[in-house]
Amino acid sequence: MTCPTSSTLNTGRAPENLNLLAHMAVSFNDPIVAGRALARIGDQWDEATWETSSNYESLKEWAKQAGAIMAKKQAAEASAETNVQSVEGRRYNTAFDDVVQAWVRPCVRETGGGDPGKFELLIKVGKEGAIADASGAPSSSVPFNSCLGQKINEFRASKQAVFPPPPQPDYWVLYHVNSENSPSAALK
Repeated sequence: MTCPTSSTLNTGRAPENLNLLAHMAVSFNDPIVAGRALARIGDQWDEATWETSSNYESLKEWAKQAGAIMAKKQAAEASAETNVQSVEGRRYNTAFDDVVQAWVRPCVRETGGGDPGKFELLIKVGKEGAIADASGAPSSSVPFNSCLGQKINEFRASKQAVFPPPPQPDYWVLYHVNSENSPSAALK
């Protein structure tokens, strides 16, 4: 298989290369790259690659929907990364971590005290300290995910301030837990 070069992608030559690129992006679950390539392909889809028009159209729709979600998440992660680079951002993250740890510890106890493994939370804090939006990469422990997810969803639905007011409204924070700094280790 030949890889498409930047010149073939930029000039629109070799639609077979775009089909291969899109198929590879779909295979690797990358809706952003897939969406860009599929948009360029238009109606020049390759039957050998996609088999049927309905397969091709279905994957175009998947790339469109999943790509929008991924783009939103990437923008939020970039904002969280920018926020933590400032002195006030690092100070805020410390206060944020204290609140999340207060939620995590009971969930660890309620689920048998085992290590929940790696997980991350991406939370947008509103100007008063309420959860405006939240997502995350779950841990390997389903009971732990259920417990923590329920707490976050309850706080979000109540619109009550659970964090200190952030340095600016709609403030994204990315919270990571991995095996080395797991909250279950702090309980021992």
